Amino acid sequence: MIVLDTHVWVWWVHGGEHLTQAQREIITANEADLFNAWLKEKLLEQAYES
Repeated sequence: MIVLDTHVWVWWVHGGEHLTQAQREIITANEADLFNAWLKEKLLEQAYES
C-alpha cells in the first residue's frame, strides 16, 4: 500500500511533470489499490451521512 499526498495525486492526474519516471510507475502499478481506498472512504462517508 502507498499513501499519496494530495499534491502528488494532483500532479499524477495532470500528467506527472513534477514526478520522476519511477514515481509515476509506482503510482500506476498501485492505481487499483488507490481507487479502492478512495471508494471505501466514499462508502463510509455515505454510511455516516445516512
